[in-house]
Amino acid sequence: MRSVQTILEEQVEVARTAGDPEMFLLRGRLYVVRSVLARWREPGGWRWSGPARAAGPAAAGAGSGAVAVIHSVPVQLADRQLWRVEAAAGMSARVEVFDLCRDVAAGPPRWTATLVEE
Repeated sequence: MRSVQTILEEQVEVARTAGDPEMFLLRGRLYVVRSVLARWREPGGWRWSGPARAAGPAAAGAGSGAVAVIHSVPVQLADRQLWRVEAAAGMSARVEVFDLCRDVAAGPPRWTATLVEE
C-alpha cells in the first residue's frame, strides 16, 4: 500500500488566463488545470477560529463531571475567490481535484491549494 500525503491549504503560485487558473506550482511540481468544475466567492467577515483542545483532566477523559474548555476567538477574514479544478502534474499523471483559493485582500494576492479527492 502506498503512502498518501494529504495536502491541506498549502501556498502555491498560480498562472491565470482570462481570470481562471491555468496551472499552479505545488511542492515543486507543476500542475496543469484540465478543467474548472466550479468557481465561487466567499465574503469576508467575522468567523470563529477553530477550537483548541484544553489541557487537563477533562481533555484526557479523566474525572467525572469535568467539562473541557474549548477556546476560540473571532477573526476578521477577507473576501476569497475559489475555483474547484481538475489538475494533473504531467500528461500521464492521475487527475486530482483541488480547491484553489485566492485571498483578495493580500497584496500581492495569496493563493492556496487544498486537495479535495485522492
